[in-house]
Amino acid sequence: MDKYKNIYQLENKKDESHVRLEPDISAVGATAEGRARFNVYRAGYSTNDTATTPFASFEIMDSLINPLNKHQPHHIEIRSTFGKIAISIDGHTAFEGKAKPLTTGPFGQAVGGIIVNLNPHGDGGDYVTFGMLADIGFAVPPGQQSGFSNLRVSFLRSPSNTVFKEDLTKPVYDGIFKSSTGLTVKQDQYFIDGGSQGVFITKDPSHNSTPMLRTRFITDNKKIDHARLYATARDIYELYLNGKRVGADYFNPGLTQYNKTHMYQTYDVTHLIAPGNNALGAMLGEGWWSGLLSFGSIWNHFGDRQSLFGQVGHHLYRWYQRSDYHQSSILEIL
Repeated sequence: MDKYKNIYQLENKKDESHVRLEPDISAVGATAEGRARFNVYRAGYSTNDTATTPFASFEIMDSLINPLNKHQPHHIEIRSTFGKIAISIDGHTAFEGKAKPLTTGPFGQAVGGIIVNLNPHGDGGDYVTFGMLADIGFAVPPGQQSGFSNLRVSFLRSPSNTVFKEDLTKPVYDGIFKSSTGLTVKQDQYFIDGGSQGVFITKDPSHNSTPMLRTRFITDNKKIDHARLYATARDIYELYLNGKRVGADYFNPGLTQYNKTHMYQTYDVTHLIAPGNNALGAMLGEGWWSGLLSFGSIWNHFGDRQSLFGQVGHHLYRWYQRSDYHQSSILEIL
């Protein structure tokens, strides 16, 4: 959306740059030869893209989707690495019914099945991914209806913890799509009605992104002569004490062989501590612990969940995330 923030200097309005994945059953049953297709659309990645013409299209075997089951639930899985997506339908990676030759991915691993490279730069593992998963949502054409269940986004690399998944069993749905026109939640699924104009719904699931941690502590009314803050994290961190950033450096605690060495930093925070109530906050990032270690497919090399240790005076705070990856946290005062 900002030409100064992507390597191709593209600039688009909201929802003008996206990838859309479409199971198309319009031809199933229309003729004896009519088969379902899986279409991939790419818009806004290059000047040649169009939102209405498939970037790639694949036929689906009759044994998977046919006139008898075309309106039944089907399981679709998309795996994305460096702009490449690998698609499977009902567990079949070669759903055209054709044997797919193995290709070589980053670091030489074998990749097979239906693969589409969305990166306009081409194939390779030594450049910035384009694009990364950001907003997610649904598109349904005019006059059509569709249900989506068990929507889940997870890390590709083991242990593949869930990044995004909503509880659709609550009596009142209060998730990220709650204000979307044409979308309701019923029978544990998102139900989309295209109406007369069609719907294109995208939302930012950022409540599952950067962990933000906060706690409070109280000092007496005596003057603080000297105070130090000790901190380290599994991944990179930024600390804030009473709204002021602690330190002027970035990417602490730094890259090490974390399973052998873990560095910590010491800050003089005498000038930041106030008499009475104080608030200590932290933002955590992927860094090298659970991010992309260098290039290729080495994600979550040491772990997949950020955490932080911090000590002010005699108070030791240990923070770590809940397993559901929301911005809530557990705080232990030791």
